Amino acid sequence: MRFPNAYKGVSRIYLAEILSLIAAILGIVSAAVVLAGAGAAATGNGGLGTGFAIGGGLFLAVTTLLMLASFLINIIGVSNASHDEPAFKTALIFILVGIICSIVGAIFSGNVIVSSIAAIVGRVSEILVFWFCINGISNLAAELKNNDIYERADTLARLILGVFVVAIILTIVTTFVALPFLLNGIFTIVISVCEIVAYFMYLSLLGGAKRMLSA
Repeated sequence: MRFPNAYKGVSRIYLAEILSLIAAILGIVSAAVVLAGAGAAATGNGGLGTGFAIGGGLFLAVTTLLMLASFLINIIGVSNASHDEPAFKTALIFILVGIICSIVGAIFSGNVIVSSIAAIVGRVSEILVFWFCINGISNLAAELKNNDIYERADTLARLILGVFVVAIILTIVTTFVALPFLLNGIFTIVISVCEIVAYFMYLSLLGGAKRMLSA
């Protein structure tokens, strides 16, 4: 094993993304349960509504814990991998930038301009974390002469960069200019679909990189 730190790091990043995916699914389930509870309460079935509300709350608590665990494991993983590949060091810097933006956004939540700028910078940081992690995997694949992983990383980097650049532009535009509801809805759906595709490609790439680095 030529890159033990990168293997450990990528394995943890992969685990973090799996936990994030589970949290997202549970979040959807939680929302559905809460809505079902609200519907039951509205029809006069208070007992059933209370049961759904408790269930939704439990799902929400588990979702929150999984998201927190995913976030922390991802930071540890990126930090581990940074010992073998410099691109992960840059990714770690942008993770910290994102944390700072979240704090600033929370502190100045009442200031539309500051909170919007913090949100945009945070979004850009999130994109760059993905991009540099992919770049790190690409560099490792080049070192190990694994053309399959290298080409997959290159394709995904281009897709993510394109999708998220468009998303950032739209975020900036919609922050200061009100687009027609239908147009905004179409943009949101298209970007969401592309982001989901990119996410599963990223998950697949992490799995492939993990196997590559274990050899």
